[in-house]
Amino acid sequence: MEIPSFLESQIKDGKVVLVLGAGASRSAKDKRGKNPPTAKELGAILSDKFLGGKHKELPLNQIGDYAISESDLITVQEYLRELFETLNLLMHTS
Repeated sequence: MEIPSFLESQIKDGKVVLVLGAGASRSAKDKRGKNPPTAKELGAILSDKFLGGKHKELPLNQIGDYAISESDLITVQEYLRELFETLNLLMHTS
């Protein structure tokens, strides 16, 4: 896939978060060799951080909305960035 040069520069500058489809990052590893969280795991992480562990059974988008409501959008986004910035994504092309 070709990425437009402006978007590529924004990615390199850390100004965007690139989110791919479900499972695209499952083979990624952090420095400890750990895989990224699944949607359910990420919901639990957000619940623990922002909601005192409540509402873990809800869908990720709803937990995210509640987390933003309890803090603010920027704080949740920064926390997510910290969670995912250490992942090493290995891109394989066919």
